[in-house]
Amino acid sequence: MAKALKILFLLITGYNQASSQSFFLNYPTKNAVAHCNYADDAIYFIYFNSVIKTAYSGGMIWSKQLPITRMVINQNYIYATDTSAQLVIKLDTSGNIVWTKKLSTLVYNGTTYKNTIADLMCDGFKLFVAVNQMAPRQCGTCDDYYSILTLDSGGNFLQS
Repeated sequence: MAKALKILFLLITGYNQASSQSFFLNYPTKNAVAHCNYADDAIYFIYFNSVIKTAYSGGMIWSKQLPITRMVINQNYIYATDTSAQLVIKLDTSGNIVWTKKLSTLVYNGTTYKNTIADLMCDGFKLFVAVNQMAPRQCGTCDDYYSILTLDSGGNFLQS
């Protein structure tokens, strides 16, 4: 049976011209963890395979089913990762997918360990994606390979 997870969210007076207030985000789910990102006009939550955009007053603007694990908001776009599919995704602030980029090509061909997207950052012009190529944990003495992949805002790889 799905439970409603209630997230108490306190807003700081003066942040993005919002008044000091609290609200609950009610969304049916099983065992989920919510992450949030702030933009000038709204708050974006990653919540159990969904992205939810709310107003600072707490009202839901939209919700999309997307298996996103991390996101950053920059220049009216949402850059996100789907680690299960090894994807970087760019969305507009209405939740529409602008582009996706598959990152399954190995960053180091000396091994067959698969890539794992660890994190991402955006400086407004470039997107930096931290990728780990990790040995199975039972390996013990195996090496892990770490890299930062750089993409432009159109999803194209840039040379370092």
